[in-house]
Amino acid sequence: ITQSNEIIENASKYIQENQEISGGWKIESIDTNPDILSTCFAVYALIFSKPKGWEDNCIKAKFWLLSKQSDVGCWYIEGGPTVMITTIVLETLKLIDGDNSVSFNLANAPLEHWLSKYSKSHILFLSAVDKYEKGIYQRNLIDDLRLAIELLLKEKLNNQKPLEKQVSELGQYLKVNGNSSHIRNMFHTLLEYYSKYQNEHAKHDDSINKQDAELIYDLSISFMKFIVNV
Repeated sequence: ITQSNEIIENASKYIQENQEISGGWKIESIDTNPDILSTCFAVYALIFSKPKGWEDNCIKAKFWLLSKQSDVGCWYIEGGPTVMITTIVLETLKLIDGDNSVSFNLANAPLEHWLSKYSKSHILFLSAVDKYEKGIYQRNLIDDLRLAIELLLKEKLNNQKPLEKQVSELGQYLKVNGNSSHIRNMFHTLLEYYSKYQNEHAKHDDSINKQDAELIYDLSISFMKFIVNV
């Protein structure tokens, strides 16, 4: 057995062992309930690696996912994009049923390990990356990036404030963390203007200037990497 195969086998075994009796997977072991996106990601991994017993795991996950469908037909996570989450669940269910003709292929997505701990922010970031690489410079790209940062900050700072209300909270967090006043002030100013741009342009203009979109994209990645690492 090669080292690579051993890594995959051990990881697959870990995923199988951490499936809840209900059929879903939690984001963290301390969570009370399983999470829809974690369950979808786990199913993707098991279908890719196909460890012994993976079919049973996926069938249990299928019934759990179906039980989480809302009365109006969608799948919903607080703070997450309902349409995207619903699409991911439907594609996961297709894979479980043996249909590989999925359009939102997470297996080929450019996963960024530095953000993978924050699944809600991560999935929005992946959506933004997909739009950016396809040259789709519209408000949806900017919206995905904004919400990805907002969800990351909510989890990092343990609050439910919108992005524009996080500037002072983040400044205090950085101060406690020991970051220099110059870094705090620079980040404060950049985030403040970032929020203003979002509010004044992205919320009203469907088409975004290509150069603006590229700068916002690069800034967003820098913001998120900085926030994850502090």
